[in-house]
Amino acid sequence: KYWIMNHKTLTQISLLFLVFFLVGFFYFKYFYEENKNQKVKNIENKIKSSSSTDDNIVREILYEKLDNKTGNKYSIIADYGQFDDKEKKIILMSNVTAKMTFKNGTVANLKSNKARYDTISGNTNFMDNVTVNYLIHQINSDYMNVFFDKSLLEAYGDLVYRNLEYNLVADKVELNLINNDTKIFMFDNSSVIVTNN
Repeated sequence: KYWIMNHKTLTQISLLFLVFFLVGFFYFKYFYEENKNQKVKNIENKIKSSSSTDDNIVREILYEKLDNKTGNKYSIIADYGQFDDKEKKIILMSNVTAKMTFKNGTVANLKSNKARYDTISGNTNFMDNVTVNYLIHQINSDYMNVFFDKSLLEAYGDLVYRNLEYNLVADKVELNLINNDTKIFMFDNSSVIVTNN
């Protein structure tokens, strides 16, 4: 009797262990691994989504360009920028300073809050609180386009132009950076406002 009862108890305990083992096996095989894989996928997705927004952001930017035809040098520095999704050659910059050094040794210094820079041509659209100092010329405006390949600068939007002789308020100024020719005009028929220094 003792052996039979002991054998029954041993069989029941063995079956109980077998049930626990099978339950544990199926849980770890199908549920635990699936949850673990899902967590890993979620983490990977978070990493991808966070890096995709930062992938095209560049900090402490410096671009330098040399025009072989004219010998002019152009450097532009920004705190950070972001590449345009549609045009990969365009970078949108913030807190921008630029310097154009010409073959004759003269220098134009530019500053703005924002700029749109073409990494191929070097042409730049400066925006928001733009200032330029070049020889006796000082320009303040909302917008300024620098055509590096043509050595041409145009400024417009709340434009104030100053030199040693006079100050003027106009709609637009165009400045040829090679021969120093300056064109100043209004978009309508009104007159440019000029005051002597």
